[in-house]
Amino acid sequence: MQHREEQHNIHELMQARWSPRSFSSELLTQEQIESLFQAARWAASSGNGQPWRFVYATSDQQKDFQRLVSLLDEGNAIWAKNAPFLMVVFSKTERDNGKLHPGHLYDTGLAMGQFCLQATAMGLQVHQMGGFAMDKANEALQVPSEYQPIAMAVVGHPAPFTLLPTQELQTREQTKSTRKPLQETVHMGTWKGGYQELT
Repeated sequence: MQHREEQHNIHELMQARWSPRSFSSELLTQEQIESLFQAARWAASSGNGQPWRFVYATSDQQKDFQRLVSLLDEGNAIWAKNAPFLMVVFSKTERDNGKLHPGHLYDTGLAMGQFCLQATAMGLQVHQMGGFAMDKANEALQVPSEYQPIAMAVVGHPAPFTLLPTQELQTREQTKSTRKPLQETVHMGTWKGGYQELT
């Protein structure tokens, strides 16, 4: 498992979640797949609009799986093609009444957050990627134009970093994961208010 900076006062699932590139080829069970999508299904959304949509394939469905792999940038395809589960995340840009939905990406992000935490609770991990052919995804997967492709994701059991195909990827897999301090991201009252640490 990748080393992460020490955290405090957060649930262990959030500490355990990370984004590996080395995955076992072990297939997910249908029950596991349904649990992941059920977790996303129950995410909060504006007006209960649920704008998220998922198109996935497992590695034993070679034709469908390779169609997804073909959308990936080369740097992602080189390792993601060895995983057992791959999907594209779409988000509906309009509400069901036809009006624009300015918060659709926020809602879909919440759904993916729950998807990822559910995966972690099940001993799985998720690696989300922006490096793919967004301009080709709708046509390739026969998705209506009102759905915007926003990410691809790999899901599976993490595997030893030594299985990755290049030394560069093996090094990246072992790099400590860090986050910006709260002082850079949290502001109290106004932007200039700054983050107030507990004393």
